[in-house]
Amino acid sequence: QQLLHLLQQQENLAKLTHKISLYASLLETTNIGDATVTRFDKLIEEKLIAKGQEIIFIDVELAQLSDEAWEVFLASNELIDYHQHLQDHYLEAKHTLSEPEEKILAEKSQTSSHALLHLFTVTTNTLTFEWHDTTITLEELQSKFHDSDPAVRKEAAIILHKGLQGNNRTTPAILNALVQDKTISDRLRHFDQPEDARYLSDSVDRETVEAMITAVANSRELVQRYYAIKKRILKTDTLHWWDRYAPLPEVTQEYTASEGWEMVQQALHAFSPTMAAIATEVIEQNHVDWFPSQTKHNGAFCAFGQYGKLPYVMLNYTNKPDDVMTLAHELGHAVHDVLAQRNNVLLQTWPSTATAEIASVFAESLLFERLIGTKDIRQQDRISLLMNDIEGAFATVHRQTSMFQFEQQLHRKRRTEGELSQEEIDTLWHDTMKAPFEGELIYTNEHRNTWMYIPHIFRSPFYVYSYAFAQLCVLALVQQYKEQGPGFADKYLELLSIGGSKTPRETLTTAGFDITKPEFWQKGLDYINDRITELEQAAT
Repeated sequence: QQLLHLLQQQENLAKLTHKISLYASLLETTNIGDATVTRFDKLIEEKLIAKGQEIIFIDVELAQLSDEAWEVFLASNELIDYHQHLQDHYLEAKHTLSEPEEKILAEKSQTSSHALLHLFTVTTNTLTFEWHDTTITLEELQSKFHDSDPAVRKEAAIILHKGLQGNNRTTPAILNALVQDKTISDRLRHFDQPEDARYLSDSVDRETVEAMITAVANSRELVQRYYAIKKRILKTDTLHWWDRYAPLPEVTQEYTASEGWEMVQQALHAFSPTMAAIATEVIEQNHVDWFPSQTKHNGAFCAFGQYGKLPYVMLNYTNKPDDVMTLAHELGHAVHDVLAQRNNVLLQTWPSTATAEIASVFAESLLFERLIGTKDIRQQDRISLLMNDIEGAFATVHRQTSMFQFEQQLHRKRRTEGELSQEEIDTLWHDTMKAPFEGELIYTNEHRNTWMYIPHIFRSPFYVYSYAFAQLCVLALVQQYKEQGPGFADKYLELLSIGGSKTPRETLTTAGFDITKPEFWQKGLDYINDRITELEQAAT
């Protein structure tokens, strides 16, 4: 009873602190460079860290419980709503330090990792680039890589390289410091390998992730086969890294924000009216920030709202087909958040990182399946959709696993050899990221420093494997949906409703999958293979 009361009090406090943190974070997201807003955001961060120190004793005391006490708590019916939360605490116990040590680390983070991340955010998100007679943002420059004109894509690559190199003294130093900060933390917390903390926090095991990475590495033939087809379609003998997402020259389709939303809404509704209703509420309650600006963060995200409230979605919508997919992606997150909150206590609402991307990628897949299944679709548009879907899979599966492997090499090299020069980081990045595309795409020197604007490398070490994890899971789920028909929707909503109350392995067992078997990961890769075959037939 005392532990139950403590957990409920902890939840009440978490609801309040999340509300405050969410407001400050969203305000800062759309006001980059505003000194007053930045000061306010940092003040809130510092105040919340200080308050957090006052309850560090909870984690510390739980870590000091005997195995016998844990056995009683984990078997208690009164604590059943918090079972996974407590199970996670039990596994994390040996990595928890004493209360004074935890307080020191939390307080020092304000002037170490948190300060470094803030510096990276400011120096990267305020970058502007001269494009002919116009000053554009990083987000707008990135959209040039989807231009139908190869000269535009090449120019964008050159300008990106030069612009990033302007931070050549700060960004490598920031990354080195963050990697070393993690090394120290891992040593103090008794994590043997750089990835171990991520695996523990995501409730996944090394063998499962390595099985996935190996399966993807062994499927590089799919990437090479696809880009050989793309060369034929584009009538060229040569493709460079900036041509990865080159569209067909004839395709110039754009979608306004309202048109994009209508497409997403229809796709969600066809699968599940419940999903469509949740997404519609997010849109109608004005919880979406749609368009880019020079004072706004790059990229897109869905921020979980207050417990029992709607989440918030940030986009940088530029009317491209990819922007419609991004809208579906973030609204998928929103649906996941709402369903998880409805069915779980706060401390078990958020899913593991390993399964957090399933809902977002599945929503993208629903949109794609609807578009590709349109009876009156032009053959050229069909080819374009297939190409976008395949390239999206490569970006999420092969590119993200390569990025994960880059992080593995980076952290190990930094630990054994000390401070790394930009040239050394550039080489690690260049060699690792080009590997899946070897033989079909030419990687020039302009590619070498493109790690400098990838936020996950700095902010969330080893997070990126979860994108590939989710993508391959989703492809298997889509296959299951095709086999089972409309009845699958209820099972899928049940899966999303689990939130963080089960491990990824247990969650996916709900859909009938065993993620410990190599055959599971191969099923997702076979889906990609089938799409490439379909493209070959359509192109012929």
